[in-house]
Amino acid sequence: MTDGLTPYDGDVTGGTHDYSAMASHGRVRADRGGWISDPCIPPGTTPEREMLLAVIGALTLPPPATARDEVTYLRLSRDRAGLVVDAVRAATAPGAGGLDILFAAARLCDQLADYPDDTYDHAATS
Repeated sequence: MTDGLTPYDGDVTGGTHDYSAMASHGRVRADRGGWISDPCIPPGTTPEREMLLAVIGALTLPPPATARDEVTYLRLSRDRAGLVVDAVRAATAPGAGGLDILFAAARLCDQLADYPDDTYDHAATS
């Protein structure tokens, strides 16, 4: 770390952590355990894989049950596709690195909560 702090600098007192000791590197912080915070990434994966999983989650919707539900399904698909385009643009912007890709993927997942797939009836699956 370039600022001279190790993940263990600072003190834990009274059972609460002294978060002022977290080493800050722009939008990323190394906490006491040496983990990188904001956002979390599972071990053994890559930022690109996390982005692809977010895209798959955004674009995978259950089929509509009726023709009437198709309109809602298509609107929801369109809106979610727009979120995907925005996320991919952010992830592929000039100079974007792994953290930028992770932030774009996390933002996409957060935005999907505003577009749930429970606004129409789903076709029965076998």
